[in-house]
Amino acid sequence: MSNVLSSVRSFFRRALGLPMADDLITLLRNHAGASASQTQFPCNDFSTRFVTFLCKESFKINSTFPHVSEYCIIEAKLMKEESNPEHEYLIFPVARSKDDRQLVAVIRCERTVPDTTTTTTHSRAAASTASLSSTSPSSHSESLRSTIGADDMITVYPPPALGTHWYELGSDGRQEALLSHSFHNNPSPPTLVQLAAAVSAINKEFPDYGLTTQQCYWFAATLFWLLYNHENDSPSLDAGPQPSHQVPEASKVAGTFRNISIVKFDDIRKSYPNIKQRYLEIHAGHESELHAARSLRTAGQDRDAARAREAEARAREAEARAREAEARAEAAASRAREAEARAEAAALREELAAKDRELIALRRLGGGHAGPVADCGEVGDVQACPSSFPVCAAA
Repeated sequence: MSNVLSSVRSFFRRALGLPMADDLITLLRNHAGASASQTQFPCNDFSTRFVTFLCKESFKINSTFPHVSEYCIIEAKLMKEESNPEHEYLIFPVARSKDDRQLVAVIRCERTVPDTTTTTTHSRAAASTASLSSTSPSSHSESLRSTIGADDMITVYPPPALGTHWYELGSDGRQEALLSHSFHNNPSPPTLVQLAAAVSAINKEFPDYGLTTQQCYWFAATLFWLLYNHENDSPSLDAGPQPSHQVPEASKVAGTFRNISIVKFDDIRKSYPNIKQRYLEIHAGHESELHAARSLRTAGQDRDAARAREAEARAREAEARAREAEARAEAAASRAREAEARAEAAALREELAAKDRELIALRRLGGGHAGPVADCGEVGDVQACPSSFPVCAAA
């Protein structure tokens, strides 16, 4: 039910354009095909889900995913379980980015064997591993039939509640930190993409579990070494764990079983160059893949920006045309008002001309006297009427 509700919430976040939850396990479960209860992933499966899907998805236009490719490791601790067989593994708190140290996950990396592995298989694998250094190359294939394929696992936990000891997560027994390295003051801490590449490199270069060689002790120390030197591009520049990495309170030593040394750093140095080279190749492949996704997004953004500018230019052009049409309409209206005024003036002139004609006609009807009728006294008084008034004279 919780997975259904989470999916529904994710659907509405997508529909409304809201940012997705940024804790890693929720992203893996809701958007990368992990099951509702899944927390543990084979290393190569994790790389596919995280790098190939989540990181690339976050670069898509209008993606609501957080910038998962910026997730980075802020600390590495090599842990030992004190229960039999004193299993060793690494724990990493993961932050949003080098500039935002809010935790989004705690990750546990370890080398184990399949649950179906029997004691007999362990014994045969131990004998086969020991014999590889003394047998001829032609007999290696026969010996390798008894090796155990390693399960290099990545377990993802949600960010712990405040006050929780994150390094105690995921263990059934008592454990303690043996080695520790903080990346808090590092301007370029290793990213989660680099961690995925490092684990995959170890797995691909040494895919088999050996009781006396490539077991959990060797795996944890090698991975710690890789991440501690993540900024170096050459194995010759890499340094092994330093005395400063030792946890003062630790009662055990890394790479030991019941205080017996199983793995020495000199042993790791022999296999380290090949692993580092494989790590650089895998990480370069991841970066190339993500660069293509980023470039595609940039191209899409540039295209959308160009389209937006084009649409804006068209809008401005349409607005100019509208203003021009409005100006033309105003000019036409002005001309119409001018014509109307001229017509009105012409009509007034015509009216005045008509009145003038009417007045002239009236004068003519009145004998052509255009002025006022004079006061001639009595009618017939010719002598009192000036000769210039013929009407009076005629009377």
